[in-house]
Amino acid sequence: MPRSATAAFLDRLDRALDADEVFTTREARELALGQFSWDEGDIFTLLRVLEEEDFHLLEPSTAEEGGMIWVFVPMTDDGRVWIRLCERQHMIVVSFHRG
Repeated sequence: MPRSATAAFLDRLDRALDADEVFTTREARELALGQFSWDEGDIFTLLRVLEEEDFHLLEPSTAEEGGMIWVFVPMTDDGRVWIRLCERQHMIVVSFHRG
């Protein structure tokens, strides 16, 4: 059975985490610290436990650098904070979306 695109992305995410090629936006660090008392290490730990079932949608980035944004399930019970991972050439940028 062929692997899903989401499973392949999660493998790339694990490799990027191992290679220190995952970066958090300032806003993501501030929200994680302020709302959840998490540091950057806690964010990376969260990323390591994402599963295919956590995937929500894939959309193109509108940033000048381009890339694809992988959106995963809300981090909060009220569904207001979504995990967004923008995959760009040789890196993954972590941000959160309040919605």
